[in-house]
Amino acid sequence: MHADSRPAAATAHHGQDHTPSPQEMQQFMQFSQCMRENGIPEWPDPLPNGDMPLPSPLKQEGKSARVVTGLQACNHLLPPDQVGGPK
Repeated sequence: MHADSRPAAATAHHGQDHTPSPQEMQQFMQFSQCMRENGIPEWPDPLPNGDMPLPSPLKQEGKSARVVTGLQACNHLLPPDQVGGPK
């Protein structure tokens, strides 16, 4: 878990000066939809900069069993340099 306790995918572009390409945004949208379909209905769509700010209850939940399950099911949808969070 990252120091800010958000699941890895939530920090995809956190603190970076990077504007996602249209293809990356499509991948982020697919990832968000997948997370909602895999047990996390409150997972947000990405912002235009690629960040996925999580609602406070989901932040506090951290990497619970359902979040880990969702990440395992959906990480393959993220751009390769974003899987598991920032590099």
